[in-house]
Amino acid sequence: MQGGGTPDSGIAEYWDGNVNWFTPTEVSNNGYLESSNRKITSLGLKKSSARLMPASTVLITSRAGVGRMGILKYPASTNQGFQSLILNSATDEYFIYSMQPIISKLANRLASGSTFTEISGKQMEKIEIMIPTTGEQNRISSLMKCINNLIAANEQVPKLVIKIVNNSLANSSFSN
Repeated sequence: MQGGGTPDSGIAEYWDGNVNWFTPTEVSNNGYLESSNRKITSLGLKKSSARLMPASTVLITSRAGVGRMGILKYPASTNQGFQSLILNSATDEYFIYSMQPIISKLANRLASGSTFTEISGKQMEKIEIMIPTTGEQNRISSLMKCINNLIAANEQVPKLVIKIVNNSLANSSFSN
């Protein structure tokens, strides 16, 4: 689990660099994330609690809408509105991303706060999902990519189809 950080906005040398720096508003369950709206410098990365995460890291918003997910296409950093998963080589990032309906549901149950809900890294670590073999993950991932590509290619697909897919995932044997 990896949180994020924000360089001091009053120090110009920390901003407008070439390091992607994502905020929760940029993550909306649309798959891979390529480029952030704002960028920080290497110095800004070094002098803050932001960390450079590798490509294939699964970002999970922890505030301002708990449970939205995206996958880093390239190494990047985030602000503190995330609890992100840096996966091992045996875990398919698109499989984990495809579990968004389950992970989001569980994360929102554990989130707390009076002004807005938020989930900590400690609370996120309590979320358990069953992970099948790498081969099964790859098969599920391939199927979900095909479904998501079909949906993206045809904007006329009724939202009901998306809801059915998400409900099917949430009711699958992988949820708790």
